[in-house]
Amino acid sequence: QTQTNRVDLDLFVDNERARRAYEKLGFIVEGRLRDYHRSVDGRIRDALIMSILRKDWEKRHPPLAVENPGSSA
Repeated sequence: QTQTNRVDLDLFVDNERARRAYEKLGFIVEGRLRDYHRSVDGRIRDALIMSILRKDWEKRHPPLAVENPGSSA
């Protein structure tokens, strides 16, 4: 088991599809970074920072029950 307490990411501000997907997983927007990324076409663009904490992940995604491999069902 990992000891990771926080996962964060950044994405272009206009990437609504990705933002909605991350929000469904429980990530929240923490802020906006102005002129943060240079896109493939050379434009400098703003980014959003999103994160989720371990405690928030565990509330939304409880651990799966693991069966004992030695038991017979």
